[in-house]
Amino acid sequence: MYCSPDGTGVPVVRRDAGTGEDGKPSKTREAKVAVFHTAERRNPQTGLPERDAGSARHTAAIDSAASKDVDAEPSAFARRLGRAAERFGFAAAKRQAVVADGAKWIWNAVAELFPNAICIVDVWHARERLWEVGRAVHGAGTARCRAWSEKVCAALRAGRVDDVLRELRRHAGDKTAGQCAGYVENNRSRMRCPAYRAMGLLIGSGMVESSCRTLVGERLKCAGMRWSKAGANDVMALRSCVRSELYDDFRRHRHKPPPSAASPLAH
Repeated sequence: MYCSPDGTGVPVVRRDAGTGEDGKPSKTREAKVAVFHTAERRNPQTGLPERDAGSARHTAAIDSAASKDVDAEPSAFARRLGRAAERFGFAAAKRQAVVADGAKWIWNAVAELFPNAICIVDVWHARERLWEVGRAVHGAGTARCRAWSEKVCAALRAGRVDDVLRELRRHAGDKTAGQCAGYVENNRSRMRCPAYRAMGLLIGSGMVESSCRTLVGERLKCAGMRWSKAGANDVMALRSCVRSELYDDFRRHRHKPPPSAASPLAH
């Protein structure tokens, strides 16, 4: 079973605004989304794994992933992710795989909650970072940019992470290249593409990226919208139930019949 977390910004009202890196109030708060699903079927043409239809289960909310080593409990995000993993069967799965981008808040929570999971950095996100370096170093749209980017991306897919780092460090004077080198170094243990393919595993997190757009973006990021944190979380919880095909269960649990006239609770 797979788990893919990711984040996307939600426009919020001023009283619920967070603080940006520059210390000023931010106009958005990050909604943390996670999708759980299975991928037992194989594409008949390519033989590659594909998500099983109807298996996706979603959770999304604006909550904090921050925690300290001395905290008695995990972060709010980690607690929510752990509850979802129990509810959707991920915690009991014989083989657990987490596929996500390189964000530290994701992998900190994963290390705490799922120590036995196979951890995979989304290969397409990593490729995007490498192409950004190619454009910064060699110029967007140039033949040299294309040649360099395709070469390092091929090395990444072949599992030659040391070769990728060597190329990035050749351009360490460029800020984009330096940042990407740090990204690859921090996530190198999660970039073993040949091993993942040999195990028949997915290496892309397209499911959660799609959910960020459709579950969150299409409803909460329309023109002129500003949300309270509570309001955004309520809408995302409801949409998660609908997308997970669990709305009927949610409705039965939340909409209990009113007490009868004979019941003392009716008075």
